[in-house]
Amino acid sequence: MRRETGMDAVEGQAPSYRSSWSMAPVDRIAIVQAWGSPGLTHRLARDLGVPQALLCKWLNVSPRGPAVRTRAARIKAERLLGLAKLVGEVEQIMLESSYQVDFDAARWVGRWLTEPQPALGGAAPCDYVDCGDGRELLSTLLRQQQSGAYL
Repeated sequence: MRRETGMDAVEGQAPSYRSSWSMAPVDRIAIVQAWGSPGLTHRLARDLGVPQALLCKWLNVSPRGPAVRTRAARIKAERLLGLAKLVGEVEQIMLESSYQVDFDAARWVGRWLTEPQPALGGAAPCDYVDCGDGRELLSTLLRQQQSGAYL
């Protein structure tokens, strides 16, 4: 079975959520540098169950598509791919827990992003998705919830 790489996404469509989570950082960087974000804004908004304008507000990016290979395109691509990576992480968590019931990870993440979290001082996770450190914090929080170490 061939491993999906960032360059596959550069040549075609956006990678799946789980492959966004599992791919090597160098592959995600290649997507950000060469690919931009064609279609991913619409796909993420649809799958998360939120309006595209709200998704762009969370990520602090323009809802309009910036010209490819501009700094704005790279910023938007990095943030979109970072959020896709979080969705993929939730998919992976559910696989690891042997959860057999149909589970829509993207839809769950869309709801979770809007719910105030005690571990974030009552802030909603959507307040943290526009920067890498914020998404890393959310990833840590998701893993803590999986392990039961959530406070």
